[in-house]
This record gives sequence, structure tokens and C-alpha cells, in this order.
Amino acid sequence: MSFLDQLRAARRSTVAVFHEFTLLYNAASDLIHAFVEGQPDQDHFSPELKRRSGPSGVKAYVCNGKKGVYEVAAKATAKYELNNRVIFIVDRDYDDFVPVTYPSYDAMYTTDFYAIENELACEETLDFFLHESICIDKSDQSIGLIKEQYRKITKEFSDNMKDFSALVICEKRNKIKVNLNNVTISHAFQVDGNINLIVKADPTAILGRECDIPSGTVTKTQLDEQVAVLNDNQHKLWVRGKFEMWLFLNFLNQVWFNLSKVGRPDGRTIKQSFHFNDQNVYMFFSGRVPYQKSFLDFLDRRLGTA
Repeated sequence: MSFLDQLRAARRSTVAVFHEFTLLYNAASDLIHAFVEGQPDQDHFSPELKRRSGPSGVKAYVCNGKKGVYEVAAKATAKYELNNRVIFIVDRDYDDFVPVTYPSYDAMYTTDFYAIENELACEETLDFFLHESICIDKSDQSIGLIKEQYRKITKEFSDNMKDFSALVICEKRNKIKVNLNNVTISHAFQVDGNINLIVKADPTAILGRECDIPSGTVTKTQLDEQVAVLNDNQHKLWVRGKFEMWLFLNFLNQVWFNLSKVGRPDGRTIKQSFHFNDQNVYMFFSGRVPYQKSFLDFLDRRLGTA
């Protein structure tokens, strides 16, 4: 870990985050205190929180992942009778499948899907990009083709990730540590210039190699049983959010590139002015594409109706 990473980690430690909260918390204030797992979560949820905030605004705390959010929640609820302006937000992850249980807090929101990336990587965001961002007319015949291709590669991707996700869940159930941050999903997949999904390697082989998982820890029966469970659940519940976002960003960039080559039906050009990445995607779409109803309902309960 670099010195810069150490500085960031120190600021996100439970002790540091809780100390900052104790300095700022005033039960009579309308300041919104929002605790999240990481910077993408802050970027994603901030537009809606700012929209609902009063004159005091919003204070977001980036914690050390889900564990850090729950640790701060435990300390805060033990020390204070928290007002409704304090909220905690975490990803669902594989918790329902492993299963993993956490303490229950009225102030805690858990995403509907695996993570926020699964919520943003969707057809609604694609619609916004096509119609609002680059102003493709809804009558343009290319729209149907683009959406059909998005559904096609999303299904191919999730089908190819099913064994991978089942293996991760089984490993976690067997108490084997699996750090998915070590997995580079582009080692297994590629979105080519024709916007087709190319499978370059078996994702489960990538998992074993890049996460250094010992072989033989999961039986074929265990794996098959878990795959059967995943078959009964939509892919957004079990495809890791960062992996689905990787697919979505590659799809968007390739679509934009292809549209810039063919232009509009009336001959006007379409300019690809930048490339989407896992940082600017939140700045571009979060707050513009509708949030999940469960999140808005949670905010209504905690902060009052918008």
C-alpha cells in the first residue's frame, strides 16, 4: 500500500469517521449525515440527498466498506438517540445467498441489487444517454437495434458469470476469503467494435488465479446446487456491480463510437467528446436517471417526502 493509500485509509477508519461525526452531530440540526461504503456511493446518492437537504446541507462520510458503515452505525446508535437526518447506505452484495446477517437499524438502507452499479447499468440509463445526452430521436430505427444488442450481451455476460458467482458464494460460505478487487474482468471478456461480447477466458479460472483460491474447496454438487439457486434470481442480484458496470461502460463507449461514424439520419454528425469510465459515469447519470423506488421510500421515511 502506497503512502497516499495509507492516508486515504486513515481518513476512512471507523475511529476517524466516528470522531468527525461526533464533532458535527447536533440533534436539533437539519444537516443530513450520510454514511456510505465508498466514493462511488457518495457520487451516486449525493444529488438526491442534496435535493432533499435544508439550509444546512449534506455531510457524507466515506467509510471503510460495508464493515466500516456498520461499525460506525453501532457506535452512533450506542452513543446517541439519532435524529432522522442520519442515514447509512450499504450494498447488498452476496449476503442473501451466503447468507450473511447484520444488525438491523431503522437508519440503514440496503440496495435492491448487488450494488449501486447494477442499478445504474440499465436500459433506463441507456435511454437517457441516447435521447437526452446525444439527442437521438426516439423514432430513429437504430434505437431498437442498440437495445436489442444490449439485452443480448447482458444475457451472454450473466450466463458466463453464473459459475463464477456460484463459486464465490460457495467459497464465502466455506469461510474462504475472496477479494474480488483482485479480479480484472477484462482478462475474461471484451466488447469488440461490433459490440459483441468476446469470451477470452473462463471467468472461474481467472477467479482462482487472481484471487489465489485453493482448488478442491467446493464440490461439483455444491456448485451445481448454487447455480440452480442463481437461475431462480435475476442477474443483478448476483453479478458483482463493478463487473456489470464494466460491461455497461464498454457497451456505451462502443455504441457512441459507432454512432459517431454513421451520424444522424439527416446527415448531421454525432461527436464522441469523451469516454465513459467508472468515475465520470456517476457525475454524468446519477440524479438524472431515476433512483430505485425503495431508496426514495427510505428517504421519505427518514427525511420526509420530497
